[in-house]
Amino acid sequence: RIGIGTTNPIQAFDVQETKNDSTGTQLLLRSTRTSTKGADPGDAAGSINFIIASGSYNNLLESGSIAKITQKFYNQIQQG
Repeated sequence: RIGIGTTNPIQAFDVQETKNDSTGTQLLLRSTRTSTKGADPGDAAGSINFIIASGSYNNLLESGSIAKITQKFYNQIQQG
């Protein structure tokens, strides 16, 4: 088990944060193409995959996925 902010994790991945505000614990996934360029339109910022492992799957990221949460970057031009 992995614990962040706790010495006694109760699940496989347990994040505990103590802070005095109303936002709750936030997870941050950061992605960038290079040190000076963040992303191109349509790039994914990150993904969370829910997968069932099985010996019949050759590529778990494609055939074993049950669900995937992905956020895409879209560059919008503001008109004024």
